[in-house]
Amino acid sequence: MTAGGAQAEAALAVIQSAAQEFGWVSDWVQEAAPSAVETAAQSGAAVIVLDGPELERGARAIAGNYPEAYFIGLHPGEGDLPANMLAFGAPRYDQVGFIAGMIAGLTTKTKFVTGIGDPHSAEGLKYLNGFAHGVRYACPKCRIEGIDVTIQSSPTGQTAVVYAISGCDVFFAAPGAAGKEALVAAAQEGAWVIGSDRDTPLTLFGGQAPEAEKVLTSVYLDPGAALRSALAAFQAGAPPKGRQPLSASTGAIRLAPYNAPLEVFSALDRQVIATALGRLADGSLDTGIDPATGEEK
Repeated sequence: MTAGGAQAEAALAVIQSAAQEFGWVSDWVQEAAPSAVETAAQSGAAVIVLDGPELERGARAIAGNYPEAYFIGLHPGEGDLPANMLAFGAPRYDQVGFIAGMIAGLTTKTKFVTGIGDPHSAEGLKYLNGFAHGVRYACPKCRIEGIDVTIQSSPTGQTAVVYAISGCDVFFAAPGAAGKEALVAAAQEGAWVIGSDRDTPLTLFGGQAPEAEKVLTSVYLDPGAALRSALAAFQAGAPPKGRQPLSASTGAIRLAPYNAPLEVFSALDRQVIATALGRLADGSLDTGIDPATGEEK
């Protein structure tokens, strides 16, 4: 197996773990050139992991000559793919927001929750509209407010404090420094907060401050988990093909461990979220958000 490019080390850790579990031999080629792809295929590699658009283009050009090899591209791209190639596409930020919204709707006692992000960008809109739809799905009567991180005249931390004092007891923030500022302020006021990073307690509070205990969980995208899922599917004889988004269906949407007692977020609530993730994965549940624009359908 070969990986090359800027994020090769992260992919390598996943590859090495899978190789150890499945009894494979793994290799890491750091040369980010299309010729390295064909060299790997000629050497008999069964799976070739490509970290970089240039490498993906090289694989698309030669994959048909090596039908026994399985190619995995880690970056979004364009164009048709050979039958023996998988490429991960645009992330489903709306699904991340939707699950965070469901968690907020199930947790809130005041029926007042807040989403924090940039509603003027497609990415921010996907997070925020996904969050709103998730809240409504779990708590139809909940009040939903938003904090626009692009409004400089109203600092996000101060706005979060005002909302918390007004009764908002759960906050979610899309990635970004301004969102983190609002989450810190909300946690300091005693509200529950939901992050969008793998290690939100550490990134917000260094893992030490008492407010870190107010991080309910994080809902985040993990490309490595999607790669791990694809490798496991290959081992099972059913490798996914074509362009597939980083989404629930590819195993890329992850939850950090819950940090709330069962009286705040019950075992039943946790099962509801697990079921929702499964339904997003199999397509029986839709966020109601256009995954390309972030607009409501």
